[in-house]
Formats: sequence, structure tokens, C-alpha cells
Amino acid sequence: MQEVYKKNGDFVYRNIAGETLLVPIRKAIKELQSIYMFNETACFIWEKIDGRRRLNEIAHLLSSEYNIDKICMETDILEFIRKLKDIGAVQCIR
Repeated sequence: MQEVYKKNGDFVYRNIAGETLLVPIRKAIKELQSIYMFNETACFIWEKIDGRRRLNEIAHLLSSEYNIDKICMETDILEFIRKLKDIGAVQCIR
């Protein structure tokens, strides 16, 4: 949980009609159907990824905000980060 991630500028994050979406903007037209919907927790984590905060800092902020079990929360954060890495939305910089 000491890693630091930064967002890929090829994705935009928007709230549209009450839904929060992550959309790739520089893919081929056929790949633009890859739109990702975020729940409230995913939004919180995404907003805290800034290229400076370590994952454990984000976990602490999340724990303070939502009163979530730390072990469960860390597992969920790591799973979410793995999914973001898989689609190329974030990259580890430290």
C-alpha cells in the first residue's frame, strides 16, 4: 500500500445524469463502448489518485470518510486499482 499512482490523461471522469463515468477518449471508435461506471467509493478513490498520495493515505482518508473495516477496505482498494491498471486508466509511479 506504499505505491503512488497517477491517472492516465486519456480518460475523462464525468458525472452525467447522476451517474459517474470514466470514459477513454483516445481509443479507436470501436473501443469507445468501454465506458466504466463508478459507485460512490470508487469515485472517492479516483478523486484521491493524484500522483502524490500513497495508497495507504487514500485508505486512511476512505476509512475516515466511510468508517470501513481496514482489511476489507485495503483489499477493495487494491482490487479497484488492479482494474484501473488493467484498462490503462492509472499507472504506478512509485
